[in-house]
Amino acid sequence: WMGISALFMAISPLPYTVYYYNLDHASDEQHSEFLCLLRKICMEELPFLFNTIITFLTLLLGIQRFIAVQFPLRSFDL
Repeated sequence: WMGISALFMAISPLPYTVYYYNLDHASDEQHSEFLCLLRKICMEELPFLFNTIITFLTLLLGIQRFIAVQFPLRSFDL
């Protein structure tokens, strides 16, 4: 799941990038509210969310490894 979350973090700016650069909205003088919202979500919010998920999963993996090393016989029950 960490790999999937890292993949989503890497491709989350893609909708904004495609819309802004490939559909020629970079040359617009006036940027719409939709473009500002799309940039905020795709370039700031989604990567932060997926990075937080990766950090949380790393923490859970560390806790699981600690339990498996400290209590090897009871680790399946815990």
